[in-house]
Amino acid sequence: MTTSIVYLLGSPGVGKRTVAEALAAMTGAAVIDNHKVNLPLMSLFRWDGRTQLPEEVWDYAATIRSAVLDALADIAPRDASYILTNTLEVGDTLWFERVEAIARAREAVFVPVRLVCDLDEQLRRVSREDRVVRLKLSDPVRARELIEGGDFFTPTGPTALVLDTTHQSADETAAVIAARIRTLINDR
Repeated sequence: MTTSIVYLLGSPGVGKRTVAEALAAMTGAAVIDNHKVNLPLMSLFRWDGRTQLPEEVWDYAATIRSAVLDALADIAPRDASYILTNTLEVGDTLWFERVEAIARAREAVFVPVRLVCDLDEQLRRVSREDRVVRLKLSDPVRARELIEGGDFFTPTGPTALVLDTTHQSADETAAVIAARIRTLINDR
């Protein structure tokens, strides 16, 4: 049985987690959400999604993320599919390369997806109360600075997708990704 690893990438508010959950409901894949990896650290600071976190937090987050990817590579069930989410800048492709290598080693179909969205819609989404409860970035001013100041990584290659979530529901976006997975599996 061929499995898949989908890597959803994009800046805050594009819908990575929401699309991941919709795709998981369609495919049965397990979701490894970037924010869940960061959550123990955010909890230490009782982060409100608005204040500045100490810069050192991201070194600890990298350690946790690395351990999760090690477990995915070494002990995760080989007959399972996975959906990962992350925000990657152009120069920060080591995580991407690592996930791609894990997919290759597992002989899984690899589908990297960059989600994009209209800035005003992203900022509206960022300020939603459910993000505050989940300890996610929820300050539209800081989000705007991050989004406008960032140079976010867009995967390329024959299996990569770029999908605009501005006017598409999570289910519609997930259906496009699920169709790509089916096509790639059938082409094997």
